[in-house]
Parts: sequence; C-alpha cells; structure tokens
Amino acid sequence: MNAHLPRCLIGCALLAGTSAYAGERGGQFTSFAGFDLGAPTLGQVADKLGAAKLVETGDAGEYTASICYRTPFGLVYFQSGEMGGRQHHLLGFGIGESDSTKAKVCASWPSSRAVPNLSIGGVYLGMSKAAFASAVSSDVHWENEVAHVFFESKRFMTQAEVNSQPEQVRQMIQRGETQNYFDVDISLTATFRNGKLVELSSWKIESM
Repeated sequence: MNAHLPRCLIGCALLAGTSAYAGERGGQFTSFAGFDLGAPTLGQVADKLGAAKLVETGDAGEYTASICYRTPFGLVYFQSGEMGGRQHHLLGFGIGESDSTKAKVCASWPSSRAVPNLSIGGVYLGMSKAAFASAVSSDVHWENEVAHVFFESKRFMTQAEVNSQPEQVRQMIQRGETQNYFDVDISLTATFRNGKLVELSSWKIESM
C-alpha cells in the first residue's frame, strides 16, 4: 500500500506530539483500532496484535516499512517511513479489500481483540466516490481512480517539547526568532475500483 508522504525535516516525527488537538484539520483520520498516528512504534503495535512480518520497500523519501493483519472484512496495515526513525514510529495506517497475494504476508488479527470496523474517520471500504468526497470535507485531487486529500494545520509545542529542543533552539523560541509550533500534514490516499473504495491509507507528519 503506497501513500503520499509530506516533506519533513529528518527526525521531526520523533519530536512531535502524538494526539489530535482542537483545530487539527483531518484529525479524525489519525486514530484507528485503538492506535494514534505518531504514538507507538510498529513493534509496539505488534506487541498488542501479535507478531507480523515487517515489509520494507523503497529508499530514502520513498521508504516504507509496514506490518499487516488479515480480518474477516479485509486487510489492515500499520506503516512507517523514513521520518519514523529506526524504531519505525507509526506514521500511517490503512485498510484494504482482501487480496490473496497481499494477504500472504499478513498475520491473522488476534482472536483476543475485537475486530475493528474497517473505517477510518468515517471513510469505509465500498464507499462511493461522491460519499467519499462528502465525508472528507476537503478538496479531493483525482488521478484516474486514485483520490488524494491533504490537510494542513499547526500545533503549538508543549513545554516538554520546547524543553526537549537543543539549547540554541530553546533560546531562539524564547526570543521569538523561530516558530514554537509544529506544521501538521495529514494525507489520505484512496483507491477506487468500479466506483467503490477498495483501499485507503492515512498518514500524519509533524515538522518544524
């Protein structure tokens, strides 16, 4: 599952806060199955859902690491990228229709955990293009059967995040010489077949 990755400074994802906040555009697309984008690592996701094969593709800005799980309703992906660092912080997740080829590398969703509805922020598999456009409440950019949606907003740093910056940066923030917030970029990539949604991915990157 490929996704558009917003440009970001190296390491920014590791500095960023993890939870949605008032005014974050697209924040409803950053939580799924009990996980929030930016909060856990792929390893921590696997600790809760069971071991899964780590699939790595691409290089540098195109690099993607992912684990996936089979459910009775389709496939679930948890993803990271270059900005996720060596620990593979969770930067994206996705849902897709069952596919025999893709499912071969997916682990089974654990029987001890409720199977999630395959819906992210009110967008679900089988949804029509018109319903999708209405649900995202933002401009949709189409490339044939693939839709891209981008949300941009800002999140002010917490005091703990300010304190975590190098001393020189902290002083610049205090003097108002550099920004005291993160730029938040959330992107959706939706793939349709015969007018129906068959795959959706959501990514979130915070940068300075």
